Amino acid sequence: MPEPREAGLLDTSVVIDLGHLDAALLPQRVAICAVTLAELSAGPAATEDRAERARRQDRLQRVEAAFEPIAFGAEAARAYGRVYAAVDAVDAACRRLGTDRECRTRTLPLVGAAPREVLARLEEPTRLVRRYGTEAGRVAELGRRYPRFAGPVAEGVAYTGAEMLFGVLAEGALTVEDLVERRTRTSFVESAVPAAREVAAQVLELATT
Repeated sequence: MPEPREAGLLDTSVVIDLGHLDAALLPQRVAICAVTLAELSAGPAATEDRAERARRQDRLQRVEAAFEPIAFGAEAARAYGRVYAAVDAVDAACRRLGTDRECRTRTLPLVGAAPREVLARLEEPTRLVRRYGTEAGRVAELGRRYPRFAGPVAEGVAYTGAEMLFGVLAEGALTVEDLVERRTRTSFVESAVPAAREVAAQVLELATT
């Protein structure tokens, strides 16, 4: 049996089955992402079975007590759970009213989303298209407009300063932590963090002047 890793991020499915897994197979130190907390927060609203809803609520409370989620913020995760429940409530109300309509949130297009054939015709680098879709051109343009941010923010990562700038101008990033830990996930490469934080500070200074 391979030696367990020193540290690891648990997927939502692993957290759900945590009580049934052999602890020897898990990393010595474990953490969860706030996305996992978001999915667990939505869980109670996603079932009509009262017993299962109670189990999911119990699991959510135990996970909240045991873990401090990494990125994008626990409050944002809980907000996701509230939004999920609200969408479900609208759908339920429509069913009771005898209409085939449902919450329009499910069909709202995602910014940057497009059919594959449309994305295939974009001239921007493949990595940007995969990450930003039709918004890739805006990111690339920021790199051309501000050449000092055109390259990677640190050695060993592909994220550029232009992507950080896009994060501020288009995605609402407000702090260095937003840019390093959430918008680019540069914090996953520990050695890249100091340089990335410096670039993030420069980006925020440019965007606010």
